[in-house]
Amino acid sequence: MKRLVSLLTGLSIIVMLVAVIATPIAAFAQDGHGEDAEDSEAEHSDDLAPLRGAAVYAEFCQACHGPQGESIGTGAAFPAIEFDADSAHAVIADGLDSDEADASAMPGYGKVLNDVQIADVIAYMETWESGDT
Repeated sequence: MKRLVSLLTGLSIIVMLVAVIATPIAAFAQDGHGEDAEDSEAEHSDDLAPLRGAAVYAEFCQACHGPQGESIGTGAAFPAIEFDADSAHAVIADGLDSDEADASAMPGYGKVLNDVQIADVIAYMETWESGDT
């Protein structure tokens, strides 16, 4: 009986240690930014922003817009991106319907992506001309 109690106590300690270690790792992995995901864009402007943005772009944007905004098909559902840094955040967050007659529009991603992720996507898009990413 003592052996069983010792075994269960040891397992309980191991489970608690795993939970304490795994929780911060899972929080960081969930959005790529850890607990600071809601911090201002200025605090996260760094050399890795375009790389993080490339990953977000690949997941959410590339299917319609192509690897670097060039479009992957023809028609209103696959527009090439005319990148404008001044309006990019609003377009990504709120969406865009450039032609109401064609019944297709880009949905807003403001509820899916946080401000830092949108800033990272814009940082990635800014590298398209230079090819630095």
